[in-house]
Amino acid sequence: MTAYPNIFTPENDSLEARVQAFKEVLSSYRNAQSSLEHKEDTVLLQTVGGLEEIEFAFNIAADSLDLAFSSFDASEVEIIQKNGLLDKSELIEAMQLKRKNEINQSRQSSSSDQSSFQQK
Repeated sequence: MTAYPNIFTPENDSLEARVQAFKEVLSSYRNAQSSLEHKEDTVLLQTVGGLEEIEFAFNIAADSLDLAFSSFDASEVEIIQKNGLLDKSELIEAMQLKRKNEINQSRQSSSSDQSSFQQK
């Protein structure tokens, strides 16, 4: 995955601050995703910018969401679930996106490995 700037900026390293920052990133991700889903809407494009800007914002939000979720270790995810700091749908969405990003990275790596092998 290309390294984009990120918007995951917790106030401090506490679990609560990281959860709050995660929620903000998730909201941005959902907004960017919604904009991408409506990319054929010319009025929307005039309001939020062109397709390139929307895709760039989406990539920033996706990378930031991955970074945000990665900031939690397994024991913290259990604490988050147990204490209801995130609702179940937010956790599931984050885990699915993280897994999807890992699969995409693996595919990109395999693709570039095959490319370099074929060029030899």
